[in-house]
Amino acid sequence: SLLALDVRTLMVVLFLGNSISVALILAYYWRGESESESRISDHYLPAKICQALAYLLLMSRGMVPDIVSVSLGNTFLMFGFYLEALAMLASVNENGISGKVLASLTFLCIAAFNVIEFTRPDSSLRVAVASLCIFLILVIPSTRLFVSVNSTRFKRWVGVFYLLFLVLLLPRAFYAFVTDMNILTSSPIQILTFLALVLLLVYSLPSYLLMMKEKADRVIAAMASTDQLTMLSNRYYFLETAERAFSRLRYDAKSMAILFMDIDHFKNINDTYGHAFGDKVL
Repeated sequence: SLLALDVRTLMVVLFLGNSISVALILAYYWRGESESESRISDHYLPAKICQALAYLLLMSRGMVPDIVSVSLGNTFLMFGFYLEALAMLASVNENGISGKVLASLTFLCIAAFNVIEFTRPDSSLRVAVASLCIFLILVIPSTRLFVSVNSTRFKRWVGVFYLLFLVLLLPRAFYAFVTDMNILTSSPIQILTFLALVLLLVYSLPSYLLMMKEKADRVIAAMASTDQLTMLSNRYYFLETAERAFSRLRYDAKSMAILFMDIDHFKNINDTYGHAFGDKVL
């Protein structure tokens, strides 16, 4: 029964889902966020806006000129996935070379799709090219999310889910090359692809919110365990780490040493030159 769904109906679901995502991200955005969170939401929020506009235009196929529904709709879709890909790279701090390669690749994909659309407006070809373009835009950040040294276990699972979605795009592209179909054709592979898009939407929103929270939690943990003057670990961190070390060494029946460092007559520095100068000494 799932394979009997109408493609236009699924596009309506994707449009509404992305619109709701925009509202939720804005609510989270306005609460006040850290710089680390902002780097992700600055990309993910416009990504959902572009994707919502894209599905609105694509589901209007036949009701508006093709230059609007097909050309502009797919351009918004690819650019939206590009911004989502930037958010993925930002979550693992890899927006440098990977970001430049991704920008160039996205520009080439959008240009190639529109050139093909205006020179050879074939519905099957545009479905195949669009599938391959989205695959190319998302494959690098999805892989980086999975293999990056900056990635956590949670982020790797997010990368796995994106890669599973990308696997579905290749059979869709091949099917479009060998059969006559368009964006609204309700073939099994088409329905599966759009169902995967719905699942990806449902999965990606909480994933990005959790990744933003994960970054904020790390910042808070660092602030709680670090002395802000010297940027050394504070007493709380020392006691917590020492307790774990003593427990481990007691179990392993090993010995350990503690090095204690002090500044002689430091009180005289504060009394003579003031606490601000004493801070500089520390």
